Amino acid sequence: MANNAPACRHCGSPVPANRADEFCCAGCAYVFELLHEQGLGQFYDLKGGQPLPPVSPQALRERDYQWLEDLANAAPKPELTLAVQGLSCVGCVWLIEKIFLRHDGALRINVDVVRGEVRLSWRGGVFSPLAFARDLQAFGYLLGPPHSGGAQ
Repeated sequence: MANNAPACRHCGSPVPANRADEFCCAGCAYVFELLHEQGLGQFYDLKGGQPLPPVSPQALRERDYQWLEDLANAAPKPELTLAVQGLSCVGCVWLIEKIFLRHDGALRINVDVVRGEVRLSWRGGVFSPLAFARDLQAFGYLLGPPHSGGAQ
């Protein structure tokens, strides 16, 4: 890592010399643009200059969320606790909450950075956990089945 390399505008990592923009990777460039297009640029104020991990290439690949549909359909009430990858700061918590509340039928969400989990509840038949998971993925966060021993 060269100390004189410019910092990525999204995560703060050094920008490789072979990149012509101000980002360390295509994932960070994509998420930076998406945040600004959707009026969520306050994310950068909330992260407080704290470096983030670069956006995982997995976040930009199509994922099969059948497990999530099955889990949501099997839940005794419209709420789930799920693992989440990509959390690093209060800006992440704020962003995940904002994305959640943009979905019809969203009721409550609790983001636990320490445990790497989100607990969400929604109005059945209105909210789509699948649509929420896909939205989060676009911003670099990946939902997964709950950690073993986690409540549902």
